[in-house]
Amino acid sequence: MHEGRVCSTDNPGEESRMRPFVDRIASVLVALTLIPTTACSILVDPDETRLGEQSGIDAGAPPDAPGVQCDLDCDDGIVCTVDRCLDGACVHQRDDGACGGPGDACVGIRTCDPPRSTNESGCVFGAPLVCDDGVACTDDECDPATGACRFEADHGACDDGIDCTLDLCDPSRGGDGCTHTADDTICDDGFCRSGGRCDPARGCTGGTARDCSDTSRCTDDRCDEVLAMCVRTAVDADGDGFTAQRVLGESCIDGTDCDDARSGVHPGATEVCSNAIDDDCDGAPDDGCSACRPMPSVCPTGWTYSNDGRDHTCSVSFTPPFGVREYCRYAEEGVLGFYWMLAVPYSCPSGARYAPNAATGYCLWERLTLPAASTIDCSAVGSGRMSFRWPC
Repeated sequence: MHEGRVCSTDNPGEESRMRPFVDRIASVLVALTLIPTTACSILVDPDETRLGEQSGIDAGAPPDAPGVQCDLDCDDGIVCTVDRCLDGACVHQRDDGACGGPGDACVGIRTCDPPRSTNESGCVFGAPLVCDDGVACTDDECDPATGACRFEADHGACDDGIDCTLDLCDPSRGGDGCTHTADDTICDDGFCRSGGRCDPARGCTGGTARDCSDTSRCTDDRCDEVLAMCVRTAVDADGDGFTAQRVLGESCIDGTDCDDARSGVHPGATEVCSNAIDDDCDGAPDDGCSACRPMPSVCPTGWTYSNDGRDHTCSVSFTPPFGVREYCRYAEEGVLGFYWMLAVPYSCPSGARYAPNAATGYCLWERLTLPAASTIDCSAVGSGRMSFRWPC
């Protein structure tokens, strides 16, 4: 179409007949150009199935009718609601799927319920599933995948402390579900005892113990359940490793200890002179000792006297304090002793004087007159022993 012109023909009569139609078409075109731009427009979508399709995003749904703009902001800020404008009003549809699905069936189904929710997700949990069969000896559990309860018997929960009872958990009994069945075979299957019965309240009773006695006083007799045999051990009352020669007047075969009440007396022991004891069990007290007259009064109070036929000895034993040190270098002044850091509390041995001095404490044996040619030994003070000796 040319602006301001109409098509003409070679026939003037024909042109006059077309004039009314041309003028009408022109008026329609002018009317169309005057339609306001604010009116609703007609939307044409070549794919009719997509018209009005929702995005799936909260508050992102299409308006209430195709081609009509909704001026309302319908986003309620709740994650689990689908927000849309419908007929000019906001609609908020709950979507349980936005709460993550069923989740752990034991703690309740997750649903969208904004009024009850405590956060912007809008999701809440249902009431947790409680699995309790009321039986004390079962372990009650809930399967988080299915929400089904499991009740497993725990036989250990039925232990009654009686060795000869069979303790089992039977949930069908109700209550604590425990059963305790006496088993006499437990009281009668050992080597050392036979004929016993099981008392569910007391354990094994009755029965006959195996007699392992050989009637000899020289042996200790017992029944060994593990070895399933009687075991007899030669008597060693003082524990020095040598068995007794005699026990209550009975001679013992292969016994070598002439005094089984003293651990220092046995074959090979050092003979202590002038004690009138056969220390080495060779049948001769004080053998090998020269004439060495005892002089016990020379020892300080609390010290022990001895002699071996060659030398006299005074010795003292004590529990040493932490960090003990010797003090023997003052022996020429008649003083023997030891010292330690004063911060450590300590009580001196019998006969010694406690004498604190600045940061140290002392235990002193004073005013001593040591025999001539005395040799002082403080090398073992750390182990709690001091001594001095002199020749006979």
